Amino acid sequence: MIPILNDPKQYGIETDIAFDVVCPSIPGYGFSDAASKKGCTQIATARIYNTLMQRLEYNRYFVQGGDWASTIVGLLSRIFPERVIGCHLNMLTSTSKSFFFKAILGTIAPQLNFSDSEFHKYTIKNMITLFFKSGGYFLLQSNTPDTIGIALNDSPLALMAWILEKFVGGTNLEWQKSADGNLEKKYKMHDLITNLMIYWVNGTGVSTSRYYKEMAASPETKALTKEYITVPTGYAACLNDPIPALPKELAAKVANIKHYTILPDVGHFAAFEEPLLMAKDVFKFVATLI
Repeated sequence: MIPILNDPKQYGIETDIAFDVVCPSIPGYGFSDAASKKGCTQIATARIYNTLMQRLEYNRYFVQGGDWASTIVGLLSRIFPERVIGCHLNMLTSTSKSFFFKAILGTIAPQLNFSDSEFHKYTIKNMITLFFKSGGYFLLQSNTPDTIGIALNDSPLALMAWILEKFVGGTNLEWQKSADGNLEKKYKMHDLITNLMIYWVNGTGVSTSRYYKEMAASPETKALTKEYITVPTGYAACLNDPIPALPKELAAKVANIKHYTILPDVGHFAAFEEPLLMAKDVFKFVATLI
């Protein structure tokens, strides 16, 4: 997606907007060094990212994220609202009381609470069921990260199975029923192998797993994620994401929603899966703010 954001017209997007893109790896992921002590939480990462932007002399900026990045840039937007012009997310969650109250009302009478017909079968039960169908890894990495981390660092086959399974279920849970996972319907095998190699050559099995533990062990992070995001926010609701997409009325309980899009055939790894579609949505959102 980065080249599209740099030069949108080359990819058929007619706009006068283009971005300098700063795309840092989370500490312990990719080519970023892992933290040398406990406490490198998602809040700490958000602070690191803001410091990076200041050192690069970007005093104000847009942020975009899915998966862990949605949590990180959401926290960044809460901590440094004076720095963030707009926040675009393709994953949005909350555990605030107002969020759950609206979710309960939506479960009782979805057609009265949610305007989009896509969500007229919405229930909290479905949300929880989807999480438990695909979220076992989250519980394991949050509680015993070193156990799975050592296996991932020791065996390339284990690493491949662990990560590619996430791409299968994360893109479309129905693909789990397929013999080959249908991965090549949305991804190039070369790109998937490149992703795996970044994990393997850097030996990040343990450090990436521990990042889940850091959130689970951080009351500060849990508390801050309940707070409302006041900066203008764009949300792409990806309907195939196993972390359920939110109706706009429910998303509005989490953030100051200024732009809302439903992406019917897009899953959890949206920027990797549909980079052009995601980039177009980012440009639409940014155009409403400048």
